[in-house]
Amino acid sequence: MKKLSATAIKAASPGANPSDDFIKRLESTDVDLKNTTTYGAETYDGIILAALAAQKGGSADGKTIQANIPSMRYRMQRKSGP
Repeated sequence: MKKLSATAIKAASPGANPSDDFIKRLESTDVDLKNTTTYGAETYDGIILAALAAQKGGSADGKTIQANIPSMRYRMQRKSGP
């Protein structure tokens, strides 16, 4: 079996190319992003997905969010960023 080094493993790669407007809005927040917006659209989508799942389940605990995320799949298709 071939051994892999930690540098050979890729966990994820950015999928969306955020628009200039989206990047400007991210950078206009009071959060220090250190000029890193690579996963901005994916992060936004994940937060919205968790919020919708919590809203549907009526609670923001992890088990409720986990149970309701699959039902949010169709609401989130083909959407990225605000």
